[in-house]
Order: sequence, then structure tokens, then C-alpha cells
Amino acid sequence: MRYISLTLVFILSVVTINSSYAQSRMITTLEVMDGISLDQDREKVISFMEGKLVQEKMISLGINPKEAIQRVAGLSSKELSTLSKKIDQAPAGGDGVGAIIGAALLVFIVLLITDILGYTKVFPFTRSIQ
Repeated sequence: MRYISLTLVFILSVVTINSSYAQSRMITTLEVMDGISLDQDREKVISFMEGKLVQEKMISLGINPKEAIQRVAGLSSKELSTLSKKIDQAPAGGDGVGAIIGAALLVFIVLLITDILGYTKVFPFTRSIQ
């Protein structure tokens, strides 16, 4: 009986010494929101990096996509927030209307200048300087 009681005292002593004490304190709403936004930013960055086009670009640059996704876990909250904001601000593929309008405007200006210089006669409202 004595050995059993000494063994139990030893075990309980080891357990209580090695156990960590729980801390209780009030947490602010800001701390909760920071934790939520950090998880959301991490998910956004990972889902962006899992995209087919992004992975193809990483491979073409010699970056292992799986290793890059694993490194996201090591980013600080500020780095994740910055990267997430850049992903939100980056232009998506879009429909290309702006590029088409820009190209048409460029062609119009080139043809207008060549009409004025007398090399072409595309527009009837221009007079050649020659």
C-alpha cells in the first residue's frame, strides 16, 4: 500500500508540475476580428495560388506551386493582409473592351496623321499638307 501511495504522489506531482496554467482574460472584438480576417486572408491567398493560370505561371518561373502554398502558412498577418489586398486590386481578365477601344483609337490617329501628311486618302474630311 505504501508503494502505491508513493507512486500516486509522484505521478500527481509530475502531472501538476508539467501542466500549464490556463489564462483567462477578456478579449476585444478587434482581436476576434483580426483572427477571422487573418483566416479569410489566408484562404483567399491559397485559393488564388491554387488557380490553374497562377500555377502555370509559377511553374514557368521555376517555382514549385505546392511549396509556395505551404509558405503562405509562414506569412505574418501584415504580409497576408497586404497580399490579400493586392489580389483584390489586381485586374481580372476582363472583357477586353478597353483594349479594343484603345487599339481602334490608335489606328484612327495613325490613319488621320497619314491622311494629313498626304500618304493615304482614307478620310474625306482631311486635306493633305502637300
